[in-house]
Amino acid sequence: MMRDSDDVASGVGGADEPDVPACLPVKEDAAMPDDAPSTRSANPPTPERRRPTPGTPRGYLDAVPTTVMLDRLPVAILAVHRNGTIVYTNPAFEELLGYAGLVDRFITPLVPGCINAAAAVDRLRGAHGAIVELRHAEGRKIEILVGASAFLRADDPVVLIAMHDVTEQLWSHGTIADTDAYRQPRTDARGHGD
Repeated sequence: MMRDSDDVASGVGGADEPDVPACLPVKEDAAMPDDAPSTRSANPPTPERRRPTPGTPRGYLDAVPTTVMLDRLPVAILAVHRNGTIVYTNPAFEELLGYAGLVDRFITPLVPGCINAAAAVDRLRGAHGAIVELRHAEGRKIEILVGASAFLRADDPVVLIAMHDVTEQLWSHGTIADTDAYRQPRTDARGHGD
């Protein structure tokens, strides 16, 4: 009885197998397409190619790349450089505003009423706890509750903020016309934001 490997080596294939010339070596661990006929009777499972699991839960969390984690969050996330260039948006942000491919574009068209990119970045940086209008791809305005930037220092080159759409809530409560008070960032007696 001839083994499958003998068929490959001799260049003779069965009815379901393509002819493989004897002069071409067949790597035992070569990946085959799922629909290709197998030249081996049993393929060993391919080991998963991941980094080893860290020894602690915190180590596991530290090993996950930041953008992978941000991409998986259901909350809209935006990162903007201080010059107004969008550095990062997660899928939730793109879905919220109806845009794709915003990275490396300027933020100005998304923030109505800002005359330049610096003003748009300043508005977002200082809007912690406030409602800001952003422009959807279809042209309508969306009311967004802005979180504090993950980068806290004034000299940080990037603003990274989470956003929550409150447009529907404001409409349902009949307060969307009264949102001007909410659009102003909250400050204490010394003029510092929350």
